[in-house]
Amino acid sequence: MAASGDDDDAATPAKGSKEQRPRRGRVEVKSPGEAESRAKRKPRRMKADPVRATVERPSEVVFDTSGFMHKSSYSRTPGLPRGHALNSVGRGAAGARRLYLVVFGKKPAAGGLKTKTGDRRTSASPLKQAKDQSTDGGRGRDKQTRRVPKRHRAALLPLLQTMIRKAKRCPYASILERHCPMPERVRGGEPAAETKSLLASFTPPAAVASFLWSVVRNVAPREMLGGFKSRLALRRFLLRLVVLRRFEMCTLHEAMTGLKVSEFPWLFGRAGVADEKRTRRATRAGPASAALARRRDLQRWVRWLVADLVVPLLRSHFYCTETESHRLRVFYYRKGVWARLTAAHLAAMTEDPAGESRRPTSLGGTELPVTLDPSRSTLEPAGETDEMEGDGWDSTDDADDPGAAPRAAYRRLPKRRARLMLQRHLLGFSKLRLLPKSAGLRPVAMLGRPAVASFRSLRPSGGGKRGVAGAAAGGTKNGAAARDVLAFRPVNTSLQGVFDVLRHEAGARPGVMGANVSDYRDVHRRLGPFIRRWRATQRQLAGRKRKKTRGEVGDRAKRTGDDAPIAGPEPVTRPPYIVAADVKGAFDSIPLAALERVACELVGSGEYSVSRLARVVGGAAVGVRTKTQRIATPVAKPGAPTLDEPGNERSKPRKGSKRERKVGGVVIDLANPIAVHKNQVLELLREHLRRNVVRSGGVYLLQTTGIPQGSVLSTLLCAVFYAHLEQTHGLRGKSPSDDTSQKVLCRWTDDLLHVSFDRDPADSFLSAALEGFAEYGCEVNTGKTSLNFEYSPGGAEPTRIATRSAAANNAEPKPPMIPRRETVIGHGPNARRCIAWCGLLIDSNNLEVLVDYTRYAGDWAREAVTVPGRVGSGLKTPSPFSRLDRRVVAYLRPKCTALLYDHSVNSPLTARLNVYQSFLLAAIKTHCFVAAASEHPSARNSIGDNKGKAKTRGPSPAAVHAAITAGIRYMEGAVRHHMAVARATLGATGRIQRTHVRYLGLHAFAKIFSRKQSRHAETLALLQRDIGAATMRVAARRLATVVDDELSTTFDQIRF
Repeated sequence: MAASGDDDDAATPAKGSKEQRPRRGRVEVKSPGEAESRAKRKPRRMKADPVRATVERPSEVVFDTSGFMHKSSYSRTPGLPRGHALNSVGRGAAGARRLYLVVFGKKPAAGGLKTKTGDRRTSASPLKQAKDQSTDGGRGRDKQTRRVPKRHRAALLPLLQTMIRKAKRCPYASILERHCPMPERVRGGEPAAETKSLLASFTPPAAVASFLWSVVRNVAPREMLGGFKSRLALRRFLLRLVVLRRFEMCTLHEAMTGLKVSEFPWLFGRAGVADEKRTRRATRAGPASAALARRRDLQRWVRWLVADLVVPLLRSHFYCTETESHRLRVFYYRKGVWARLTAAHLAAMTEDPAGESRRPTSLGGTELPVTLDPSRSTLEPAGETDEMEGDGWDSTDDADDPGAAPRAAYRRLPKRRARLMLQRHLLGFSKLRLLPKSAGLRPVAMLGRPAVASFRSLRPSGGGKRGVAGAAAGGTKNGAAARDVLAFRPVNTSLQGVFDVLRHEAGARPGVMGANVSDYRDVHRRLGPFIRRWRATQRQLAGRKRKKTRGEVGDRAKRTGDDAPIAGPEPVTRPPYIVAADVKGAFDSIPLAALERVACELVGSGEYSVSRLARVVGGAAVGVRTKTQRIATPVAKPGAPTLDEPGNERSKPRKGSKRERKVGGVVIDLANPIAVHKNQVLELLREHLRRNVVRSGGVYLLQTTGIPQGSVLSTLLCAVFYAHLEQTHGLRGKSPSDDTSQKVLCRWTDDLLHVSFDRDPADSFLSAALEGFAEYGCEVNTGKTSLNFEYSPGGAEPTRIATRSAAANNAEPKPPMIPRRETVIGHGPNARRCIAWCGLLIDSNNLEVLVDYTRYAGDWAREAVTVPGRVGSGLKTPSPFSRLDRRVVAYLRPKCTALLYDHSVNSPLTARLNVYQSFLLAAIKTHCFVAAASEHPSARNSIGDNKGKAKTRGPSPAAVHAAITAGIRYMEGAVRHHMAVARATLGATGRIQRTHVRYLGLHAFAKIFSRKQSRHAETLALLQRDIGAATMRVAARRLATVVDDELSTTFDQIRF
């Protein structure tokens, strides 16, 4: 019996609903002569080939991680689900025939599959299809026989009958405990087990693959797994499936690689162990059509084995998820470990007035959620009860009290209350997913997916009436209670119009976003003018102390030739004061009432028109890309000024903004604009903020504070809300372009960066941030605050209400003393002390900007690389290496921004160092991609000649060299383009020569590939040949200080 939990699959629309209505036929007008001639023709009969019609090519059947990721429901005991075919087909010969229809029938199972077009198969279960096809017209009268081909009657049916019997006797629990043992702290039920230790209690992928193979061997007869080589190939593929990254995939073509038809005697109609000599003679003697039929039968069997046996085992015994710190790597947690983690986290963040909290009763072998009832002395399984009281309260309508004690982020809803709320909802609800991070779990609402809620029907059974949202309710044949099903489309889809309107208003009104930045171009726009003023001040201070003599100026002019080294950072007289802070729980702590007031003030017009545009950009090097944009435009009333009139201040985009930027490409208007009214925007916004319902573990929760993480509006609303805080408390200061401003504030959503000339502004900002802003729910995380000076409160008493936790205890907090916290990069005299902020490193001494690569240190670079299953995937690209040049460009594009190359922000040496380090990371990722993709079965490009040398899978050295050359050419053009735009709009200065970019790219790839010479020996020789050119030798003398290993020691710590 399955315990209540998250529904993994969405319900299909009811039969006869609008989604399944047949399309109207097209009427063709024909001449009488044509009709008469067609009538005289005899219809051409073609012999139907059920195998060819029902089985796709192996290259079109795709296995990916979405079939078993984030599945939190589980059964009472280990094993296959109750509705699995092996548990439901029955016994004996009849059960074997039903199972044969499931595995080899006209509609093969595809539980975790995607086809070439990516459509998820959501048809009825294979067992239901088998039963429908084995009955006469659905009247319940069994057919006399289910036809099985003659070649399978004597050999295959007994094997299927044996498999059904072995599946019922398989010791799933002991196999699971032997290969994937439960940690001692969880098995013993220790209540004091820390969350951090539980997060580290995941199961290695090798152990998971070993468990899967052991179950397969215990369930499937040995004859159906082939000989030694075929079994070894199947086991390798199971490991390949388990180690897939988040967005990677593999195909049936890969699963079939290494399997020999001659090792499966049942394909030839013979029972027993395969006789290779006899089978080889039968294979050669038979017709080609018979050989193809045997190959297709083997494909069907392997497809069912993976999709309907291995994937359900993963879903039933493990919770598979990615983490924040390890990017794309998939972690496997035993359901008991994950149940303990989720129970503790939900109990901490959920308010439960009715005392219905859930926790697992057993965390060793079986897990089951229970209801805790103080009036009962025993634990009983949680079920849906209609006797729940307390559905007359609604906490979201209460005003937020800044001085009140902190309340939980969610409140549990009884089933009856949840039903009433969802029946009146416009947006519906979403599932709550917990994402592991370094020290806990982050709740993420899956608002981008449709959701289905099922409740016990309040109407008499057998009514057959249609429920809300097109769901059918009625009694069942076996007398079970009727259900009401509420189906909702994704919440983010319904909120798209609201997002378009708010984004337009936030971009049109100057000052609404405050100090917020959304990309590195915005950082350049705010931080660049301040750095130039600070540098000018430093030069003035240095000029007063010591002036350069004419001789020094003449000596420097003589050395500015082709052989002169690249100039480094200028000396600094007075270092700046930098503070980088992070708001603690920014999305979870914002008061909803205050946020609603701020957001509603943005909507100024009564009606908006949302149009869709398609922009086609790109070229030969990076490929052609199509981006779809949605643009909201206010519908002006008669007589009202339009946005184009000079008097309208909203018509003036800020300098360097996205609205002012001119982007090349072809723009296509997709027509059919959508009208969005103000009342509709406000209604949807209020419902999303004040009545957001989520479901976790079968429990419905009402969010009482904070913005739902995962919402399309979360980042925009958070930025607008904190901009209102800056304006209210005067934290923003003067405009960055003001020549008298001696401080600047940058905020990337909830990450703050404050830089000032003197210490007093830094102390004031840090003191205000540490005291907190209770009315805004803003509290700084002192553990993540970095600064280049030691902060002490100096005995000053706070003037505002402090953090919410201190307010709850009625105590006046004292700002804690924060030591100097910096990130050290480089080695020896070239070492730098920097402040890390939003993927950047700000030099504490001279404000130069570099990219933060320390987050890769100590980790495997393979975790950040996705290898698509393109080998044999049925796509137009026959090999993963045919577009290797585009992949190298994709590795270079993210950090290619003018902020890093601007000579008014960075010295010429640091600007070129940023180019060099971008190439280093791209070279590491390129090697990881080539090494991982070379393991694919069809990556069979010969490296070297055929005279005695072994063939190695992977791209040819010329292909890798061509891809590197294409990436270098892209970087040359991108640096030139970004700098030209920045000089015209942002006041940037300086240029980086093309020869310098080319040399840095060649040297970076040569350095990384020299550490893997066994794979890239010939490619390395081609790179060394290019470095030896005359122009490269001149560039090498000037860039010797840039490529110094002491400046890039971080890349020595990256594992690849």
